[in-house]
Amino acid sequence: MEGVSRLRIRQYLLKNYRAGQVLLMDGVGSATQISTGDFRFKSSTFRADRGKNSYVLVTTGNRIGQARIVSTTNPTNGTLDVNPAFTGSAFVANDEFEWSWLADSESINDAINAGLSRYFYLERVPIMGVADQEEYDLASLPWLTQKRQVTGLWHYELQTPSNADDGNESPWTGYGRWWGIRQDTESVKLLIYPTIAITKTIWLEAYRPLPSIYTDSSILPSIANLELCAALAYDELIAHLTRPGQMGSSEDRKAWQRERLLHQPRLLRLMKA
Repeated sequence: MEGVSRLRIRQYLLKNYRAGQVLLMDGVGSATQISTGDFRFKSSTFRADRGKNSYVLVTTGNRIGQARIVSTTNPTNGTLDVNPAFTGSAFVANDEFEWSWLADSESINDAINAGLSRYFYLERVPIMGVADQEEYDLASLPWLTQKRQVTGLWHYELQTPSNADDGNESPWTGYGRWWGIRQDTESVKLLIYPTIAITKTIWLEAYRPLPSIYTDSSILPSIANLELCAALAYDELIAHLTRPGQMGSSEDRKAWQRERLLHQPRLLRLMKA
C-alpha cells in the first residue's frame, strides 16, 4: 500500500512510541486464541500473562478488522487468549495482527483523526469568474471555516482561456485591484474589485486541514508526512489517557500528563519542518 494511510499511521505509532507491536501468526490459533512465533513475544523469559487486558486487532486474512481484549497470555507457547471469540473462517499462517498495550484500536483511530484536524497545509483553489460579481460564496469549500485560514489571492496577468497559467503569477493587489474576506454565520465569502470576466480564473490560497480517514485503506493527500501524522495522533492519544474516566489511577494520568509535556518538543520540531 503506497501513501500515508490510517493503517500506516497507526502501526507507525505503535512501533515508534512503544505503544504496541505488529506481529504475524503461525497459523495454529483458534477462535479464542492467537498464536505467534515472533521472538518479541514468544519467549520463556517473559512472565505468564504478560499483556493481560491489552488489545489485539487483526489486520489481514479472514478475520480482518476484528478487535478483541487479551484475557490471558502464555509467552512460552506464544499464545494470547482473547475475549470475546473471533468469528468467521480460521486464521492461517502469516495473518497479521496488532498488539496494543496502550489503547484499543478505535481510540487510536479517533486520535488519528483528531490529530489530522490539526495538520494544515497550503492549498490553492481556482475561482472561476462570474460576470459583474464582486462577492463569491465559498460554501463549496467545507474545510474553509475561518477567514484567518485565507493567506492570499493570485492571478496571471497574461492568462488566456486556453491556458490558465500563461504569464507570470501576481498577487491580486495594486493597480486598483482589491480583495477581502468576510465571514458570516454559515460560510466564508471572498470580496474582489474590480469584477472579473467569466474567462478568467483567480486562485485563492488558504490553509487546509487534512481530511479525516475512516478505513485502514484510506489514503491521505500526498502532502501528508507520516511521522507528523503519527506524532499528532500520539499527542491526542495521550490527552485521551489523561482524562478522568479512563482506566488506571490518578497517578497513571499524571504520568501521561508528564509524557505529553515531554512529547511537545518533538511535535513542535515536526510541525516547523
